[in-house]
Amino acid sequence: MQHIDEHTLELYVLKAGEIADRIDDIEAHLQECSGCQALVNEMSKFYDDLTVELERMPEAEISPEKALVRRNVHLNPIFERNTPAFRYRPSTPLAKIFYFVRRHPVSVGLGSFALVAAFGWWMNSATDSLSSFFKDKSPHKFDYDPKSDSILVFNKDQQKLWGLQAGKLQVIKDREHKYNTKYTYLDDVDNDGKKELITNVALAYDGSKLPQNILRIYSYKGDLLNEISFYEPFDYLKRDRYNFNFSADPVIIYSSSPNQKKEIFVGAACIGNSPYFIARLNDKGKILGEYWHHGAISGLQLSDVNGDGRDELIAYGLNDTRDTSLTSSMSYGIMAVLYPMKINGYNKSTATPNYKFDPSDAELFYIRFPLIDVNFKFNANSSIEKIEKVDISNYRATLRFTVIPEKTLPPIYFTFSKDLHVLEVAPSDEFNVMHLQWKKQGLLKSQVDEKYKEELKKGVQYWDGKEWQGEWAVVKH
Repeated sequence: MQHIDEHTLELYVLKAGEIADRIDDIEAHLQECSGCQALVNEMSKFYDDLTVELERMPEAEISPEKALVRRNVHLNPIFERNTPAFRYRPSTPLAKIFYFVRRHPVSVGLGSFALVAAFGWWMNSATDSLSSFFKDKSPHKFDYDPKSDSILVFNKDQQKLWGLQAGKLQVIKDREHKYNTKYTYLDDVDNDGKKELITNVALAYDGSKLPQNILRIYSYKGDLLNEISFYEPFDYLKRDRYNFNFSADPVIIYSSSPNQKKEIFVGAACIGNSPYFIARLNDKGKILGEYWHHGAISGLQLSDVNGDGRDELIAYGLNDTRDTSLTSSMSYGIMAVLYPMKINGYNKSTATPNYKFDPSDAELFYIRFPLIDVNFKFNANSSIEKIEKVDISNYRATLRFTVIPEKTLPPIYFTFSKDLHVLEVAPSDEFNVMHLQWKKQGLLKSQVDEKYKEELKKGVQYWDGKEWQGEWAVVKH
């Protein structure tokens, strides 16, 4: 649309005869152009105000005698119809802005809307950026979220930093509680001031891989630093039925000194068979040593057992090596106490022979729990399911019985002193009730009394490196 110049609009406001033949065109344009119409209204108001002001001024009577100069010639204005209109050119920045607004009202309106929208977007983005900039990026804790099947990592303000999509996390939580052990740790293993996540929990994308858990190390940002799969060929009595793939099991983080990088200890179970080893890894996931054992390990813990000011590694589970000293080949519950820093190279437990490895000198204690009437009557295997601290001085071991193939029986609890002298044996209430029922049914002849419990206490044996002892003993190398 072509706008009408300001001079013509001013003549229109003043009702000048020079534009009488253009009035219809001008008024038609004003009906379509709000910008020119606004300019006409502004001019009209100016001249109306000027007229009012002039009417208020008193008329001054000036006599020709008092005039300094007497005008003898009156000048009459001359209008040239074909002369082009004078175009107003604003000079100051502010005048230029108002001039542009008057001449382009629609463009200015749309531009203002876009400017406000852009400013709002920028403010929102800037707020998010500032919030992200000042957000604490250091991991402080993690949590299993069974609802979303995710391992979530949070900072100290409980703000989520990142997460891993996993599977069956409720099962993982239940297993950690049942065995009093861990499958995931958040710890500063490389001593750089920021915590890494170490886990062997199966992730969502592991479905197409071998049926084994993989140990993974993630940076504080959630970047995968290392992925360790355990494949260890071995020879046990020259049998060829064993699988060499091992699944990562309980994991624990060990610190030999506050200023040293930490180490990772993880159990590794042979898939479908008895061989088991505990691997010692550095902070990057490099294997430093392995402690081989025949039979499953339920959990790993750290505690200063011998009072030297340093934690020892406590492993507990079962041993299913065929033992000629026993009247049965059933598995029995065990607890092993190991010096973590002595797990070097590839060595075997002194209590589980038949591997082509040298005996390990990492063992401090190796304890065997008794097989009882329940084991023999129902062909039940025994296993230490859990080790927990009763107080700062005592431990309690939970001995669980499993009837082949999957049925479990109520447990018996063994209490030990801090240096692992057996103090007390206490069958659970459920065990007492079930044992009494079996006796009434004629399945068992014994009864759970003080004599029965004393026999269980005497049945705890200590391996001295060569043979089993009925008294407290350490492993001699």
